[in-house]
Amino acid sequence: MDAQTQRLWEMIGSLSDAFWHRLKQPGVSAFDALLVEEYRPESDEEKAIWTEITAPHNYDCLRRCVETKDMSEITDYSARLYEKLLDEATLRWVDGRKPTGNC
Repeated sequence: MDAQTQRLWEMIGSLSDAFWHRLKQPGVSAFDALLVEEYRPESDEEKAIWTEITAPHNYDCLRRCVETKDMSEITDYSARLYEKLLDEATLRWVDGRKPTGNC
């Protein structure tokens, strides 16, 4: 795995870890966790990571990462996260835009 791909996977892992950490906080039920449909970055650090992952210069690498994943071997949550990241990255890549704020 090349350095850029490794870096992207590590950043995606950080977002996923932050999501699951939030779900373990007091007051969040397991049932609520099952109803969560998608990841949304909350902290400034998560938003910065999201912005970097979806940056136009990472588009090709992110697309390859997502497209080469065996979707039969990942959770629904992971599939939705990858889809949302790729959607945002595609918008930014095509339009050369800053983050849409829809994350």
